Amino acid sequence: ELDAYQSWSVRKSSHSNIAKKVFENMKKDKMSFSLHDGGIYMEEYELEKQTYQVAVYSKKTAIELSQDIRIASYSALRNNKSIKAGYRDGEGFGLIVFYDNAGAMQMVIQVMGGSDPETMTSQWMNYLGLILPSEEQKKADKTLTQKLVSVALLPLEILMKIWGNDWEKLMEKEVLTPQEIAEARKEIEKIEDEEERGEAYLKLQEKVSPRNQRNNSHQSIADVMCNLTSEAMCFEYLGISCPDDTLQFEDYLENIRINNGYGERTTPAARDSIAAYLDVYYSYETMGGTFSQKKEILKNYVLLKLKSGCSVMMSVWPICKGHLVRVINVTDEGIIVDDPYGKVTDFISRENCNGGGYDLNSKTSESSKGGHNLWKWVDLNNITVKYIESYCIN
Repeated sequence: ELDAYQSWSVRKSSHSNIAKKVFENMKKDKMSFSLHDGGIYMEEYELEKQTYQVAVYSKKTAIELSQDIRIASYSALRNNKSIKAGYRDGEGFGLIVFYDNAGAMQMVIQVMGGSDPETMTSQWMNYLGLILPSEEQKKADKTLTQKLVSVALLPLEILMKIWGNDWEKLMEKEVLTPQEIAEARKEIEKIEDEEERGEAYLKLQEKVSPRNQRNNSHQSIADVMCNLTSEAMCFEYLGISCPDDTLQFEDYLENIRINNGYGERTTPAARDSIAAYLDVYYSYETMGGTFSQKKEILKNYVLLKLKSGCSVMMSVWPICKGHLVRVINVTDEGIIVDDPYGKVTDFISRENCNGGGYDLNSKTSESSKGGHNLWKWVDLNNITVKYIESYCIN
């Protein structure tokens, strides 16, 4: 039957990890994804110190896996119309075939590389999360061949470790260094599903270490350094480290501004010039209203930027108390920010150009009370939002 695929298009570089995607979908109960009509994907995996060559054949573009492909035992394959498995002793490969609800074949996974095709195929049913160990499985399969009985079925938590990658291990950390963020971004770029990739970029936004403007080396201006301190966090989300490890990043940016005559740090033009110096693409979007007036625009525009892998900085309050923060996420409840000045306690007092309104960060340590703060929509209704700055990889 595989001879029918000889005229299909072999795709090597544009897609990868289809077999892993099947496992991930099984784990998440997400049973649909897109491939190519008449596509062949050649992959290689090393699982439990054994290298396997895998060919995935897609009969159509929209793959819709049935819930029935998750089986309770190998014996259940006999009457299952959504999935079949087999092997060829002489040619040393195994096949796992997926059918749609109409009974038409939609995808085939061919596995090669194991010493025994029957054992290899059975083990791959487990690797893909199609069958997991249970008492029901042991009882139902006890009469099968010794080869099948001897297959060590691995539980889901072990399978997750086997399929795990550097990206998933990194994301277990609460905070990442810019170097680690750069590595994570490389892995995120490999995610083909746009929605999944966007959610991964959003998750990564949480991993930037919050910065504190009030302990900067330039102490005489530290309390008005929200601009470059927020910009430094934006650069770190892009995987950019401070080139001078003897300085805080925001102090390094201030030196760049001064040495190159980029103008006042309070101006978008100066921050645009600093971004260009570090080979980062800068864009500016005027809001010019209150959060209640601009809520939907903010939700759509800012979320789109964040999910595309860009950093976002937001300007709030009138000029008398103007302030810049890094945006982490926009939710139905509010906006999550890294505020380098501290934790806001009274939005209205700042809006009215009064002092106070903050639980301030320390002037002697880098710890930030403003890290990962939720600014609720209900508190922002009549608060000014002036503009949005975005920073993206060129």
